[in-house]
Amino acid sequence: MRIKLFPACAALALSVLGSNAYALEETQVPPPKPSSLTRADITADQDAWRKSGLAELWRQEQTPDIHSREYRQRHAMYLSLIGHSPERRAANNAAAN
Repeated sequence: MRIKLFPACAALALSVLGSNAYALEETQVPPPKPSSLTRADITADQDAWRKSGLAELWRQEQTPDIHSREYRQRHAMYLSLIGHSPERRAANNAAAN
């Protein structure tokens, strides 16, 4: 009986020792950067998201087709509500690349 129990005890001991090695590792997480947005900015953005209808499209079980005409129209409305024109968006994209 003792011999049959040994492999189980050995496996349990090795698994405990192996899991402790991972617990000792430290992860370096950079501190969060302060945001320049105010609470009013965030609230206005959320209101524009809802008013444009994008919230409804993202509430479904499947991811919306972002290339569909309906999505592009709602996204354009969202951008206009938050004050981004297509020209400004193109300039930002060009600057990022």
